Amino acid sequence: MVTIRLTQQAALGDVRGDPIRIIAGIAGGIGFLGAGTIIQSSGHVRGITTAANIWLVGGLGVACGCGYYVLSTMLLGLALLVLVGLWYLERLMGRKRRGDDQ
Repeated sequence: MVTIRLTQQAALGDVRGDPIRIIAGIAGGIGFLGAGTIIQSSGHVRGITTAANIWLVGGLGVACGCGYYVLSTMLLGLALLVLVGLWYLERLMGRKRRGDDQ
């Protein structure tokens, strides 16, 4: 969404240079960091959620840096809702599994 808005502003002449290149550079760096957090050992993959959170924080940082504070706040609220909701669901499912084993 930020890239689309910046493209529209650049078309109107409100933005000097090419800010989309900055976002592309940030995306490359975030992808490198996210890939470094994913670890595979003994047939198990770990770090996927951490990598996804790195992408989330990078996107929020870009949106805040471009001045889209309302959009950033809404996305942060949605992300927290999803993360907390899935955490709760995971704990609930973990309890059911433990109960089935006994």
